[in-house]
Amino acid sequence: MKTYKITRYLPYLLLFLMTIVFAFPIVIMLTTSFKTFEEAFDLSKGLLPTRLYLGNYKAVFKTIPFFRYLGNTMYIMLMNVLGTILVTPMIAYSLSKLHYRGRDLIFTIIISTLLIPFTVTMIPLYKFWV
Repeated sequence: MKTYKITRYLPYLLLFLMTIVFAFPIVIMLTTSFKTFEEAFDLSKGLLPTRLYLGNYKAVFKTIPFFRYLGNTMYIMLMNVLGTILVTPMIAYSLSKLHYRGRDLIFTIIISTLLIPFTVTMIPLYKFWV
């Protein structure tokens, strides 16, 4: 009976441990962003900063146009989502309800493009948008 309980909770324990492993670098990055330059490279100080230092964030916002980059990203994302929402139902209806010559070829081409990894198309898409 006890082995049943252990094997029942073993996947959850494994998922919890994997969550800790993958979240740890993010925690390190966030805590280091609130440290001074000297404190960030001094390993004896520990994981948490001694005091919250916001100078790093001030430097970032002063150095790069962060909100312009964020606006560009939001614009591209919004156009992508709106285009997908507008076009996808029409294509789905056309492929499922209407019968015409070349329908199976179009469906095969659409399914085939789903098999191409995004990393292959990333640079051509960037060149297309820039």
